[in-house]
Amino acid sequence: MKFIQSIIAVLVLLTASACEQKPPAPPADSRQPTIEKTVTWYNAFLADSYRSLNTEALNRFASTKMVDTVYFHMAAIGEAGVKMDSTLKKITFAPLKEIAPNTVEISTKEEWDYTYWDIKTGKRMFDNSVQYSLTYKLEHPDDKWLVSAITVQNTKESKDSSFIFQRPANRQPGAKANKKSN
Repeated sequence: MKFIQSIIAVLVLLTASACEQKPPAPPADSRQPTIEKTVTWYNAFLADSYRSLNTEALNRFASTKMVDTVYFHMAAIGEAGVKMDSTLKKITFAPLKEIAPNTVEISTKEEWDYTYWDIKTGKRMFDNSVQYSLTYKLEHPDDKWLVSAITVQNTKESKDSSFIFQRPANRQPGAKANKKSN
Protein backbone atom coordinates (compact mmCIF):
# COMPACT_ATOMS: atom_id res chain seq x y z
CA MET A 1 0.00 0.00 0.00
CA LYS A 2 2.86 2.40 0.80
CA PHE A 3 4.32 1.64 -2.64
CA ILE A 4 1.08 2.62 -4.40
CA GLN A 5 0.83 5.80 -2.31
CA SER A 6 4.42 6.69 -3.24
CA ILE A 7 3.71 6.21 -6.94
CA ILE A 8 0.55 8.34 -6.69
CA ALA A 9 2.50 11.08 -4.87
CA VAL A 10 5.21 11.07 -7.57
CA LEU A 11 2.58 11.23 -10.33
CA VAL A 12 0.82 14.14 -8.59
CA LEU A 13 4.13 16.01 -8.25
CA LEU A 14 5.04 15.37 -11.88
CA THR A 15 1.61 16.50 -13.07
CA ALA A 16 1.74 19.66 -10.95
CA SER A 17 5.24 20.56 -12.17
CA ALA A 18 4.23 19.93 -15.78
CA CYS A 19 1.30 22.32 -15.43
CA GLU A 20 3.65 25.08 -14.22
CA GLN A 21 6.01 24.77 -17.17
CA LYS A 22 5.66 27.24 -20.03
CA PRO A 23 4.99 25.80 -23.46
CA PRO A 24 8.07 25.66 -25.65
CA ALA A 25 8.68 28.68 -27.83
CA PRO A 26 7.74 28.18 -31.46
CA PRO A 27 10.76 27.30 -33.57
CA ALA A 28 12.34 30.21 -35.42
CA ASP A 29 11.69 30.18 -39.13
CA SER A 30 14.76 28.61 -40.68
CA ARG A 31 14.33 30.87 -43.73
CA GLN A 32 14.84 34.06 -41.70
CA PRO A 33 18.66 34.29 -42.16
CA THR A 34 18.37 33.66 -45.90
CA ILE A 35 15.63 36.28 -46.27
CA GLU A 36 17.64 38.82 -44.26
CA LYS A 37 20.71 38.19 -46.45
CA THR A 38 18.63 38.61 -49.61
CA VAL A 39 17.23 41.96 -48.42
CA THR A 40 20.69 43.12 -47.31
CA TRP A 41 22.25 42.19 -50.66
CA TYR A 42 19.31 43.77 -52.49
CA ASN A 43 20.00 47.04 -50.66
CA ALA A 44 23.74 46.85 -51.39
CA PHE A 45 23.12 46.30 -55.12
CA LEU A 46 20.37 48.95 -55.10
CA ALA A 47 22.81 51.55 -53.78
CA ASP A 48 25.45 50.41 -56.25
CA SER A 49 22.95 50.59 -59.13
CA TYR A 50 22.19 54.25 -58.41
CA ARG A 51 25.88 55.01 -57.92
CA SER A 52 26.90 53.42 -61.23
CA LEU A 53 23.67 54.22 -63.12
CA ASN A 54 23.42 50.53 -64.00
CA THR A 55 20.76 48.11 -62.69
CA GLU A 56 22.16 44.91 -64.22
CA ALA A 57 23.56 43.43 -60.98
CA LEU A 58 20.28 44.09 -59.14
CA ASN A 59 18.69 41.23 -61.13
CA ARG A 60 20.43 38.77 -58.81
CA PHE A 61 18.21 39.81 -55.86
CA ALA A 62 15.11 41.46 -57.34
CA SER A 63 12.26 40.56 -59.64
CA THR A 64 12.17 42.10 -63.11
CA LYS A 65 9.33 44.38 -61.97
CA MET A 66 11.44 45.73 -59.07
CA VAL A 67 14.47 46.27 -61.30
CA ASP A 68 12.26 48.16 -63.78
CA THR A 69 10.91 50.35 -60.96
CA VAL A 70 14.46 51.24 -59.90
CA TYR A 71 15.46 51.91 -63.51
CA PHE A 72 12.51 54.28 -64.08
CA HIS A 73 13.24 56.20 -60.87
CA MET A 74 16.93 56.41 -61.76
CA ALA A 75 16.02 57.67 -65.24
CA ALA A 76 13.65 60.29 -63.77
CA ILE A 77 16.27 61.80 -61.49
CA GLY A 78 18.81 61.45 -64.31
CA GLU A 79 16.55 63.59 -66.52
CA ALA A 80 17.05 66.31 -63.91
CA GLY A 81 20.80 65.86 -64.31
CA VAL A 82 21.17 64.27 -60.88
CA LYS A 83 22.51 60.96 -59.64
CA MET A 84 22.09 59.54 -56.17
CA ASP A 85 24.70 57.95 -53.93
CA SER A 86 23.21 56.21 -50.91
CA THR A 87 24.58 54.44 -47.87
CA LEU A 88 22.62 52.07 -45.66
CA LYS A 89 23.69 53.00 -42.12
CA LYS A 90 21.55 50.56 -40.13
CA ILE A 91 18.95 47.86 -40.70
CA THR A 92 16.93 45.77 -38.24
CA PHE A 93 14.57 42.96 -39.17
CA ALA A 94 11.26 41.77 -37.73
CA PRO A 95 10.31 38.08 -37.91
CA LEU A 96 9.18 37.08 -41.37
CA LYS A 97 5.61 36.16 -42.23
CA GLU A 98 4.55 33.61 -44.80
CA ILE A 99 1.75 35.12 -46.88
CA ALA A 100 1.45 32.41 -49.54
CA PRO A 101 3.39 29.36 -50.68
CA ASN A 102 6.85 30.56 -51.71
CA THR A 103 5.99 34.15 -50.71
CA VAL A 104 7.01 35.91 -47.50
CA GLU A 105 7.03 39.39 -46.04
CA ILE A 106 9.62 40.86 -43.72
CA SER A 107 9.53 44.29 -42.11
CA THR A 108 12.60 46.40 -41.49
CA LYS A 109 13.64 49.62 -39.87
CA GLU A 110 16.38 51.28 -41.94
CA GLU A 111 18.56 54.37 -41.77
CA TRP A 112 19.95 55.72 -45.04
CA ASP A 113 22.16 58.67 -45.96
CA TYR A 114 21.84 60.13 -49.46
CA THR A 115 24.07 62.45 -51.44
CA TYR A 116 22.86 63.86 -54.76
CA TRP A 117 25.43 64.81 -57.43
CA ASP A 118 25.24 66.82 -60.61
CA ILE A 119 25.90 64.28 -63.37
CA LYS A 120 27.67 66.73 -65.69
CA THR A 121 29.89 68.55 -63.22
CA GLY A 122 30.28 65.94 -60.49
CA LYS A 123 29.41 68.68 -57.99
CA ARG A 124 27.66 67.71 -54.75
CA MET A 125 24.16 69.20 -54.82
CA PHE A 126 22.57 68.22 -51.50
CA ASP A 127 22.37 65.57 -48.78
CA ASN A 128 19.57 64.03 -46.80
CA SER A 129 19.02 61.25 -44.30
CA VAL A 130 15.94 59.07 -44.10
CA GLN A 131 14.66 56.61 -41.54
CA TYR A 132 12.27 54.09 -43.04
CA SER A 133 9.88 51.44 -41.81
CA LEU A 134 9.49 49.13 -44.80
CA THR A 135 7.84 45.82 -45.63
CA TYR A 136 9.58 43.70 -48.24
CA LYS A 137 7.69 41.05 -50.17
CA LEU A 138 9.92 38.22 -51.39
CA GLU A 139 9.06 35.40 -53.75
CA HIS A 140 10.85 32.14 -54.41
CA PRO A 141 9.96 31.39 -58.04
CA ASP A 142 12.85 29.05 -58.82
CA ASP A 143 16.02 28.44 -56.87
CA LYS A 144 16.36 31.69 -54.88
CA TRP A 145 14.46 34.41 -53.06
CA LEU A 146 13.85 37.68 -54.91
CA VAL A 147 12.53 41.01 -53.63
CA SER A 148 9.28 41.50 -55.54
CA ALA A 149 7.72 44.52 -53.80
CA ILE A 150 8.45 47.08 -51.10
CA THR A 151 5.83 48.95 -49.12
CA VAL A 152 6.84 52.09 -47.23
CA GLN A 153 5.11 52.09 -43.85
CA ASN A 154 6.71 55.25 -42.46
CA THR A 155 9.50 57.74 -43.21
CA LYS A 156 11.28 60.42 -41.25
CA GLU A 157 13.51 62.65 -43.31
CA SER A 158 16.07 65.36 -42.64
CA LYS A 159 17.17 67.27 -45.74
CA ASP A 160 19.79 69.81 -46.58
CA SER A 161 17.63 71.99 -48.79
CA SER A 162 19.97 74.98 -48.77
CA PHE A 163 20.75 74.34 -52.45
CA ILE A 164 17.26 75.55 -53.32
CA PHE A 165 18.10 79.02 -52.05
CA GLN A 166 21.51 79.41 -53.66
CA ARG A 167 21.84 82.03 -56.36
CA PRO A 168 23.37 80.81 -59.61
CA ALA A 169 27.03 81.85 -59.82
CA ASN A 170 26.48 84.00 -62.91
CA ARG A 171 23.54 86.08 -61.54
CA GLN A 172 23.92 89.28 -59.51
CA PRO A 173 21.53 90.04 -56.63
CA GLY A 174 18.32 91.61 -57.99
CA ALA A 175 19.07 90.63 -61.61
CA LYS A 176 16.23 89.17 -63.61
CA ALA A 177 16.52 85.70 -65.03
CA ASN A 178 17.23 85.54 -68.75
CA LYS A 179 14.11 84.57 -70.67
CA LYS A 180 14.57 82.42 -73.70
CA SER A 181 12.67 83.46 -76.78
CA ASN A 182 11.63 81.05 -79.45
